[in-house]
Amino acid sequence: MKKSLILVLLPAVLVGCTHNQQKQTVNSMQTQSTTMEKNQIYVTALIYLHEGQQNKFENYRARAAAILEQHGARLEKVIKPTMLAEGNMQLPDEIHFAVFADQASMDAVNSDPGYQRIIKEWRDPAVANLIVIPARLSDFEFVREVGDKSKVYGIAFLNY
Repeated sequence: MKKSLILVLLPAVLVGCTHNQQKQTVNSMQTQSTTMEKNQIYVTALIYLHEGQQNKFENYRARAAAILEQHGARLEKVIKPTMLAEGNMQLPDEIHFAVFADQASMDAVNSDPGYQRIIKEWRDPAVANLIVIPARLSDFEFVREVGDKSKVYGIAFLNY
């Protein structure tokens, strides 16, 4: 999404530049974008709630999302799974995907006094178990398969 936005903005940014200047600017922006992406931290959280605590946890989630954004992070997606494809893992109540700009962004969120307060007030009483899995981009090449509506797609956790 960010790359698309950059490409859309390039013609306006590069008006009046020579072809070589445009090419250098594009290469510089691509390098900066790649560096920023490699610095990002992608967090997956498996959340198991205490019975009847969904509303309290939703209050936490709304407040936490605002604090994340103040520190250059964002809650990308929330999934409420309904089944496991295979295995005997306990099904989490929610799976959260968050992105932090870098380690400093993550540290700023975790040390924010407002965030610490809502953890104690809203998250801790609602959550029975929390598994947090941080990751960074690697040079590994993923092959993207075009979705087939006859297939069921899911999320796989790889541990290597």
